[in-house]
Amino acid sequence: MDTKRSNRSDIYDKIIDILKKEPLSISEISKQTDLNWETTKRNLEILKQVGVVGEEEIKNKRVFFIKDITILEGNQDTLLRLPLKEEQREATKSLFKKIKDIWNKNDDERINKTFLQKIAVKIIKDTGIKDIPYGWYLFGMMSVLQCDPSQEIEVKKDVLGNSYNNKISEIVIYYQKNFKNTNDLMIHQYLEEGNDLYLTKLKLQNDLLNHIEKEDLYNIHKRLTDFIFNFKKTEENKEIIDLVEFFVSIVGRLINKVDINEIENIRPNILGAFESLWKCIATYNLYDSLVKNGFYKKEELYKYYLLKVIPLIDVCKECLSFLNDFLPKESLDKNSKLYKLMGSAKELSPEEKKKREKELEKIREEKGEKGLQEFLLKEFGLD
Repeated sequence: MDTKRSNRSDIYDKIIDILKKEPLSISEISKQTDLNWETTKRNLEILKQVGVVGEEEIKNKRVFFIKDITILEGNQDTLLRLPLKEEQREATKSLFKKIKDIWNKNDDERINKTFLQKIAVKIIKDTGIKDIPYGWYLFGMMSVLQCDPSQEIEVKKDVLGNSYNNKISEIVIYYQKNFKNTNDLMIHQYLEEGNDLYLTKLKLQNDLLNHIEKEDLYNIHKRLTDFIFNFKKTEENKEIIDLVEFFVSIVGRLINKVDINEIENIRPNILGAFESLWKCIATYNLYDSLVKNGFYKKEELYKYYLLKVIPLIDVCKECLSFLNDFLPKESLDKNSKLYKLMGSAKELSPEEKKKREKELEKIREEKGEKGLQEFLLKEFGLD
């Protein structure tokens, strides 16, 4: 599979640069940016949905024009390029600097990004500091503002003062003494927060990073089962849920249908598909946790979320489609529910999606949550 894909932000920039000159049609933009028509259309739809561009008819031709590019000119040092108030930025930097200074006094080995973020979130939660936005992302909880601790942390004003210093020192020293690697650190946070999804993700990722033997298949089965039930469905993550189901169904059938040596050969492809899927899930989790914690207005945050997650979903679909090609052809009965599920990950129509949801809801009503789980396990080849 060709993994060389254009960076989505670069594509946005190309389109905006062209539209700054004059309103243009999809075909005209495609020609001037050297992007294919479908890619151009897809990106314009995203930009239109978040209010960056508008669409109108001029002389019997549908053209796109720039409305507001503020969202694309966001911060380079925040997750999703989210905006931060000045007091939020300074509070986060003040905390980072205090953590780094205390760490460096007690340890010759410099603090890394993961330790910095995990310690920062622990301090925020234990002390009740209000001005530092944080949420769940790729490797657990972290602040919206990113920081490279190998660089000098410049603070204009220590807005936190000295009132938190003792607690900060206590937590930093505790982490220095008790955690020697990032893997143990992540496990500690996931256990402390009771986040089974992130624990399952870490275990499944470790399984896929290592050579797979026949005796490992049971654990992978179990991880897949746990994974699909730990990512809870909402109105806003239905498309990602489809991708999770698709991934679990493919891997479950590979395990059941394909020789162990062949599974080991395609393990890097399984890992790649899983990592692309996790980026979609983690981006949704960041959006969801920031909303629930009240750090941003939902309507504002949703635009930044869409700009990030839609390209990730597109890439994930590519990876899953490629992985699906490893399945034995005889297992792909077009009349089977699996085939319909695979279709749901490949742009089901709204009518088809509603039909799928009604089917699952009917099973839930008739057989209960446990019955639905048993049905899905059987359908995904995990029974």
